[in-house]
Amino acid sequence: MARAGMRASAFLNGLVNCLEGAPLVSCGAHHKVNMGHCVLCSADGGGCMDENTVRRRSIAIPRLQPVETDADIERLAKLAHEIWFEYWPAHIGEAQTRYMVERFQTAEAIRRDMTSSAYEYWFALAPDDGRVVGYTGGHAEPKTGRFFISKIYLRACERGRHFASGVIAFYEDLCRERGLRAMYLTVNKGNVLGIRAYKGNGFKVIDAVETDIGQGFVMDDYIMEKRVDEGAPGW
Repeated sequence: MARAGMRASAFLNGLVNCLEGAPLVSCGAHHKVNMGHCVLCSADGGGCMDENTVRRRSIAIPRLQPVETDADIERLAKLAHEIWFEYWPAHIGEAQTRYMVERFQTAEAIRRDMTSSAYEYWFALAPDDGRVVGYTGGHAEPKTGRFFISKIYLRACERGRHFASGVIAFYEDLCRERGLRAMYLTVNKGNVLGIRAYKGNGFKVIDAVETDIGQGFVMDDYIMEKRVDEGAPGW
């Protein structure tokens, strides 16, 4: 049985933790360092900052514009088509890409998600000039106290600029504002780089699932979750 590559929520090319790979040295608190000094210690000698604060100050935070009107939905569907057919045929084939776009990424599918499953979608806009760099979407689960991140997609020319990490930071704030305890997503088991990047942003594997999406395709994913620590400083 063919497998359907990475699920939409799994695609995070260029997602990099700004602290990843930094060596440990003695700064008095044994923190990771960057460029010879501790990135967690405040410059004014006021003590060490929380790692979340440092990460958020070091990534590109895109502006998230809600998808609200029919025109927005049509625009989003075109963007999804562009991104999917640019990236996925080389990995899962033209036929499978077309099948998944028609099932999950058309204007009709987006409207269905928004009306029947309370999905919310946003365009991700660059902070410097407002250009559209990608899109994201998901929905809150009040019964579980979590937010499911279904999609984070970036245009090819915008990958590797930490916009995806910025989107994760957006969802952290969203969860806190809505009183949700965590956020979660699915990632293909073979997506080693994606898994490492998610872990670098605080996600942990909590389960595994195989989902039959029809036409002989199966999504074989890990479920990864990040708890939102309401007591963390710097928020």
